[in-house]
Amino acid sequence: MKLMTIIFFAFFSISTFAQVEFESGGGGNGGDYIRMKFIEVGNFILKNYKEGLREIEPVTDVDALRNTLDIRVIKLSSSPLVDNGGSKVDAIGSQGKILLYEGNQNLGTGWYGIFSKADLVEKLVLHEMLRAAGVNDDNYIYSSKVLSRFDLSSFDSEAYIRWCSESAAFIESALKQGVLAKTYSQEKVIYLKSLSQIESLISPKHYYFIAPSVVGTKRVVEFFKSEKRQVHFLRIALKQIANDIRYVNSLIKAKNSISTTKLGDHSRYALSYLNSASQFTIFAENNEIEEQILNIVFEQVYAYMINSEYARVKYGAVFSELDSAIHTPVLSYKRSALKYLQKLLN
Repeated sequence: MKLMTIIFFAFFSISTFAQVEFESGGGGNGGDYIRMKFIEVGNFILKNYKEGLREIEPVTDVDALRNTLDIRVIKLSSSPLVDNGGSKVDAIGSQGKILLYEGNQNLGTGWYGIFSKADLVEKLVLHEMLRAAGVNDDNYIYSSKVLSRFDLSSFDSEAYIRWCSESAAFIESALKQGVLAKTYSQEKVIYLKSLSQIESLISPKHYYFIAPSVVGTKRVVEFFKSEKRQVHFLRIALKQIANDIRYVNSLIKAKNSISTTKLGDHSRYALSYLNSASQFTIFAENNEIEEQILNIVFEQVYAYMINSEYARVKYGAVFSELDSAIHTPVLSYKRSALKYLQKLLN
């Protein structure tokens, strides 16, 4: 542990630096992008989680949260931040102030990295908005409550249908080009480019439905050392993402005739992802890689479903099994858990 004098000096230095950033505005062109995305996500939350926001009215209101989405409130730091407990953090928030660590776009650090974690970004943005509104959101107690209440009635269905169409077109084009590729290396580049194209289209409204599949695919492919295995995996994963897009697209088109809970349930997406895992693990070069792949799948399914209060109530056994599977370092148990989870959600 560091000496108290060193810690005090570090805190003093960080506090001084943070104050300079707040006063100067912080950040260059990258900062403008990060603040733009932060405000975009924040506005999406205010528009689409009205029911959840009503639940926290005793501690704050929508106007107070909206006031935090202002470049005079949101400032950027080009250097890493440290909180009062001595931990490295990507944001420091207090009444009327949000300081974000910009990070490195190429390395995926700081808020550049956060905006690539589609299953977490809404919670982290709202967490900082609440702090800036003077609300103590330790352990994400209020942000989790808000984000469990997605308001389908305000969902921009036409924009989503357009996104589905464009994303499906990227995948279809990539798979056709991949067949013509002369090497696995070329084919891999084509498939990864299509994932990046899909991500470039993703805005907050799409995080809720499809982004975990994209995030999971990019994480899993890194475990395969052979380009041949990477390519075979990407073929299956892209087809699975296309199937998910088509399914959600059909639900959105028919949203007037279905219940909100059918979209908020998440069980269908989770089951689809678990079914894909059975195919993903075929390409694992050894038991260690298979275990890592299954862990990512379980983590992504957990992240998928935890934001739905309906799913938390209905699928308690699923969450319990996911937790055990993630924390039990035994491959045979993880394999059994995969089959059991598929059975529970089928």
